[in-house]
Amino acid sequence: MRRVLKGFTMLGIALDEASIAEVKTFVQRVGVNYPVMMGTDQVAAAYGGIQALPTAFLVGRDGKILKTYVGAREKSDFQRDIETPLSQAGNESKRLKARP
Repeated sequence: MRRVLKGFTMLGIALDEASIAEVKTFVQRVGVNYPVMMGTDQVAAAYGGIQALPTAFLVGRDGKILKTYVGAREKSDFQRDIETPLSQAGNESKRLKARP
């Protein structure tokens, strides 16, 4: 995602058995443009377990999972699902500022 969305951060977590060097090579080859970290079984368990790769989670500012994606998705799916909570948060912020 090239466009910067205020209040949103994308983070990838590699949960496979690849080495750090292999993950770096993959990230560069496919053009991932967000940070990717190495995960552990504990990380997977914290999100209810990972049944398939890729699995993606949309996590709210409060740490709650808003949506889970199992399998490959179109970029437009992520954009729509990311922009909706961000626009709602922006509207809530405007309402709070407008209060006397």
